Amino acid sequence: MIRNALVHRAGRISEDDLTTAPSLRVRYEDGQLIRVTRLDFRAYSAAIVAYGSEVIYRLMGSLATPVDLSAWRGYAALNT
Repeated sequence: MIRNALVHRAGRISEDDLTTAPSLRVRYEDGQLIRVTRLDFRAYSAAIVAYGSEVIYRLMGSLATPVDLSAWRGYAALNT
């Protein structure tokens, strides 16, 4: 939902987003501008790197390093 709001609605949360992902109500109200914190950025980056690594592993098999998707948060190598 965050991605859709950022890409399709200029970073504004809609009521549909809040209905689909109720956990967003903790931080946002309908029409509110999304603020991406450093912690958010680290989590999104880690998820993207873990997913990309899994795709590479599936394509290359034993030539690539196996990916532990349960530890995806550890894939962020950014300064804190």
